[in-house]
Amino acid sequence: MDRIYFICLLLFLFLAACKKTASKNYEITKIELARPSGYPDYGATVRIDSSLVYQYWGDYKDIRQGFFTGKISKTFWDTLISKLNKAKFKTATPLTDVTCVDCRSYELIIYWNDRKRRFDRVFNLKRDSILAFMRWVDSSYKIISLKQIKDSIKFEVSPHEPPKPNFKSIKFPPPEKANN
Repeated sequence: MDRIYFICLLLFLFLAACKKTASKNYEITKIELARPSGYPDYGATVRIDSSLVYQYWGDYKDIRQGFFTGKISKTFWDTLISKLNKAKFKTATPLTDVTCVDCRSYELIIYWNDRKRRFDRVFNLKRDSILAFMRWVDSSYKIISLKQIKDSIKFEVSPHEPPKPNFKSIKFPPPEKANN
């Protein structure tokens, strides 16, 4: 009888030790990536979140500078998380010290557990795993089925300069007359 209790106790301890811990992979809730405007396009912005919503601003198919939304698969999200974890985003250098006026660059914000981390990288200047991840996300809109929306999407990253006014609509008031 003592033997049965001993085996049950060992079995209980073994099962308790095998308790599955929460996966660290799924603590990331959202990412935002911006590629500022420059030759040959006007830039782009991507937001992907854990609810599998994909939001995009930029050129898509025959539409220039539109807002688009779509859904991604769980497999795509798992791949994104895996690539971010392989890039060691928690310990990677967040910002570059390079100032380059006419260079193509990326800005990335990673949100996890009520925290966020911002990365800036100049396109092809210093290759690292974060830049490789940014390039992968930047081209992801090509494989996602997106639909154009009429509403705008507010991103925390800014991919482009604000729209410039039409020069024909700018009017200057006449000078004020001096009262002598």
